[in-house]
Amino acid sequence: MRIVCFIIWFTIAGIFAGHSQQEGYRIEGERVIFTFDIRDYNILTRDSTGEKLNAGEIRIDNVSLSGEFNDWIMDDWELKQVSPYEYELTKDLKDFDSRVKWEFKYVVNHSFWAEPDTSFRNITESRKGNFWLDVYNLDFYPLTHNEHGNTTFYLSGHEKAKAVILTGSFNKWNEEALKMNRTDSGWKITLDLPPGDHSYKFIADGEWLHDPANPNKTHNEFGGYNSVVRVTTPITFELTSYPSAGEVVLAGTFNNWATHDLLMKRVDDTWKITVNLSGGKHHYKFIVDGKWITDPRNQVLEYDQFVHLNSVIMVK
Repeated sequence: MRIVCFIIWFTIAGIFAGHSQQEGYRIEGERVIFTFDIRDYNILTRDSTGEKLNAGEIRIDNVSLSGEFNDWIMDDWELKQVSPYEYELTKDLKDFDSRVKWEFKYVVNHSFWAEPDTSFRNITESRKGNFWLDVYNLDFYPLTHNEHGNTTFYLSGHEKAKAVILTGSFNKWNEEALKMNRTDSGWKITLDLPPGDHSYKFIADGEWLHDPANPNKTHNEFGGYNSVVRVTTPITFELTSYPSAGEVVLAGTFNNWATHDLLMKRVDDTWKITVNLSGGKHHYKFIVDGKWITDPRNQVLEYDQFVHLNSVIMVK
């Protein structure tokens, strides 16, 4: 079997002009095709030193995909060259469905990071090392319809619409990826979203619409509104070693430190309560017969603005 390899030496002049920037991937059905086009990049960073070079100065022997999904290994997921300028790698979407967003980058010759610039819509600031602080990674949003997901979006009517798209903060306001399914009375899609507040809108045949059935909304930069959905996850708090207590209450930032709302129930020798929490950091304490205590099973503690020491839980 004969293997044909392309080895291209790019000159700066003419290569980069007039080529529209891409997002670094596209989703087709149940697959994601990661795409690298040298014409989309002007700068490469040497991993070992942080030295920045013009992309046209490097002869490309290979291109690899590196990101959070493969622990940023530089030489593992190698792309196939499909044209003088373009490389591709196909993966199953199901391999990425445990998170809403993954950061990634392309690596040239196992040594140079390809630096996306601000013409890419899906960039995020890089935090790897001192000399990466002024460059970006790419964001990959693998969200697709999931009938077992935790959040269903529904838009009634619009029977004559040819297509309705869901877009929002959970996919960087992508205008194509999340196509809603037509029903007898409207359009529907179910996603599995992480805990937190998510802004969103519908796009019906190009017209942007907030959700008329959702009163929760926020102003946007265009003088209109985005709808907002809050996704929570059940978190169980437990306190042992207080079997003789008469009353135990959970209080925290998630209920404005109310002292009577979240009464815990005793199960054998353990006090328990399950609370639906949004994403992010939450401070909390237990109130045992009027006495405030931190969680003895949680070693993560933090002072608040009033110099009170609280237990801390992170919900992701």
